[in-house]
Amino acid sequence: MIKDTSEANKAPERERRFARVIHYNLSYIVQGLEFGTDGAIVLLHDIVAGAFVWADVMPHLASLKRAVYAIDLLGYGESDHPWPADTSNWGQADGLNMLFEQLKLTNIILVGHGFGEHLLRA
Repeated sequence: MIKDTSEANKAPERERRFARVIHYNLSYIVQGLEFGTDGAIVLLHDIVAGAFVWADVMPHLASLKRAVYAIDLLGYGESDHPWPADTSNWGQADGLNMLFEQLKLTNIILVGHGFGEHLLRA
């Protein structure tokens, strides 16, 4: 198989960032920031995982010309691991809503796996 290495087909850069939500630091990986915040795709992981599980998927989604965010939920990955903290479905959902407002994300497409999928319902 021949790989196309031209600039036109390169995936947008991916970077890890942190945001302060409530009293905690939430970590997230973003790819395709140049596509703006409207219509962003947000990826939520399962229990005992983190944003890293979406690494292979992110470039494909960013090729849709949308910013893609993979979130480390509170208590997972590189986000803070506070104890005690409300890491229930509702507590996580509240924190995510605050993060989305802070990042000015609108018309979000949410994708969840396992526990992340349950947060979509909270």
